[in-house]
Order: sequence, then C-alpha cells, then structure tokens
Amino acid sequence: MLAALATYRGELPVFTDQLEEVGAVLANPSRLPQLAEDDRAFLLQAYGELSGTLAGRRWDERPLHGEAHLGNVLATPSGLRWLDFESTCRGPVEWDLSALPQAAVCVFAGIDPEALSQLRRARSLCVAIWCWFQPDRAPEVREAAELHLRRLRAGTTGS
Repeated sequence: MLAALATYRGELPVFTDQLEEVGAVLANPSRLPQLAEDDRAFLLQAYGELSGTLAGRRWDERPLHGEAHLGNVLATPSGLRWLDFESTCRGPVEWDLSALPQAAVCVFAGIDPEALSQLRRARSLCVAIWCWFQPDRAPEVREAAELHLRRLRAGTTGS
C-alpha cells in the first residue's frame, strides 16, 4: 500500500488534522454527552500533551492511507487489498503503522519507535473520542471507546 501511495502527487490534508478535529469535539462537552466529566478532563489533558509533543517534531511526510487498521484490508485471491480511503492524508509512515498490531509493524524497516509510540497514543486518543461521539451506534463502538480510554489511562496503546 505504501509503495502504491508513494507516487500520488495530489493535495492531501496533514495527518494532524485528524487530531485537531477530535480536539474540537473534545472541547465541546455537548458533543460528548455520554463521556463522564473526569474522563473528558483526562482526555483534554492527554490531547494537550500530545498536541504539544507532535507539534514539536519534524516529520518525513508521504501519502498515507490514514486509517490503516485491519478492518480496512480485504483478503482476495490475488492478495491483500486496502479499502476505505476517506482518511487519506500526508504524514509519517508511523501514523499508518500506529493502527496495526505490532506483529505487522515488525516487517517495516527504519521505523522510529519513539514516533510510533507517540502516534499510537494519538491514534488511541482519536479512536476514543470518535467512539465517544456516538457510543450507541453499535456495541463495538462503545467497547472501542472504553478500551481506548483504558489504554490511554494505563499508558498502553499497543495493538
């Protein structure tokens, strides 16, 4: 997938736009009515810390899928095929890898482990807030909201 996207030369949003979007949702308590106030305060603090940390880094940007989790890959007779490109963006390869299990990440060379760790935390923050936005849409959405909130509180964000 990364090789196929590498030749794309069109305009794409920056990956941090996703983080800014969830920050805007988080800043408005009425948009997250089912999120407990202490959880919202925790997520706001985590958002502030992550935003500052990520803003202070220089990134090797390239075209990315944007949401390269295993739910967006389809096994076909001719190999794996990625789908759902609505979050395609520009950013470091570690942003796409942050959505994958560690076993999948291990096949990539030259990955910055510190960047991957920070971006896994940012990914968990985004997933938690997106899921708390509509936690009753489906049982797995509420489960994901609670899982990512627990991971963030525990300081673990690995897949």
